Amino acid sequence: MELKKWKDEENQQTFAMNFDDYAGMLLRKDAQGNSSPALGFVINPFGGNIVVTREMVAGMIAAKLKAAGKPVPPAPGAPAAPTQQ
Repeated sequence: MELKKWKDEENQQTFAMNFDDYAGMLLRKDAQGNSSPALGFVINPFGGNIVVTREMVAGMIAAKLKAAGKPVPPAPGAPAAPTQQ
């Protein structure tokens, strides 16, 4: 329904993605180490318009990993943790 608010065409084709799919696209790096240029994604852009930023996604992934007892990588752009000697 949201897609039709933007462009109402017959036989529009869509596909479903879950949070992990979007997170993977936002947080991945290419072979040269460049981050995705995407800043986030929008849920229902022509309705509720919920903006989910890259930082929000990184925080949600960190919380998910922490809850599962797994190590949490540093947030994108965060300084490296100091090492102990």
